[in-house]
Amino acid sequence: MDDIRIGVVDELKRAMPWVAFIAIVAFVIGVLSIVTFVYVVVAGQPGGTESGLSVLILTYGPMVVLYFLLALVLGRYARAIAALQSSRIGDALIQALRLHTQVWRAFAIAVIVFVVFGFLPAIMF
Repeated sequence: MDDIRIGVVDELKRAMPWVAFIAIVAFVIGVLSIVTFVYVVVAGQPGGTESGLSVLILTYGPMVVLYFLLALVLGRYARAIAALQSSRIGDALIQALRLHTQVWRAFAIAVIVFVVFGFLPAIMF
């Protein structure tokens, strides 16, 4: 049983740099989305209509929130993996695996939201 536990911990530790990288990328994309949204609103309403601004809010708003939530979930997951080195492996491993499940659930929700809100402007116009 200890060999399996050590193998799982080693694999999680190998994944940690990638998880942290994706968390940072999601955060940066969220910040850039906010900057783009503010720029478009300040520069003028998209399409010159109120409906264009509504579409922008409906598409960018949920996506920005989703990027920040993904960054948060991935950051927590990376910290849980890092905690494997400094705490009792059993408890930390269980916590890391729970967060692993949350990460994949969050990605599934993100894909659904990106697809729905990605096609929303095409449907509305």
